[in-house]
Amino acid sequence: MLGDRGFSFDGSRTFRRSLSNGTIAQLVNFQLGQRSQEGRFTVNLGVFVLGELLSNPPAVTASNALEHHCSGPRRTRLGTMHPGLIPALANVPLVGALLGPKDVWWPFVEDQGRTDTSLRECLLLLERHGFAWLAQATPRGASDD
Repeated sequence: MLGDRGFSFDGSRTFRRSLSNGTIAQLVNFQLGQRSQEGRFTVNLGVFVLGELLSNPPAVTASNALEHHCSGPRRTRLGTMHPGLIPALANVPLVGALLGPKDVWWPFVEDQGRTDTSLRECLLLLERHGFAWLAQATPRGASDD
C-alpha cells in the first residue's frame, strides 16, 4: 500500500516519499514500544523540509530524516487520528481531553492474528486520515520526484 503511493522502505521501520527534488520527504515510521509499551507499536507521521529547522544536523537530509527531525506542526501520531469515544465532543475544552482522540499503541505480539488485526487497523486509519494529513502538512507547491 505504501509502495503504491510512492513510499520506499529504508530497511528499518521508516517509509519515505521524496518530493521536490529530494528537499521534502513525507515519513511513515513504525515505532516499537519499550519498557511499559513493550509488545506494542505506534505510527509516527512527519513531513521533513530541508532547512526548515535550525537544529537539524547538516547530515540530515530528506533521504535519511526521521519523524523527530520534522518541525512541530509537521509531525503527529497516527493514533491521534483514531476517533475518540465521543467524536463530537473532541473539541470541547476539558471534555475533549477525556473523551477525544488519544495516542494509540497497538499490540505487536506473538499472536499473529492479533498483530494482523493491529496492522489492518493502522493501514485503514492511514488510508482514511493519515495520507490526507501528510498532504496537508506538506508545503504548497511540493512536487513528486
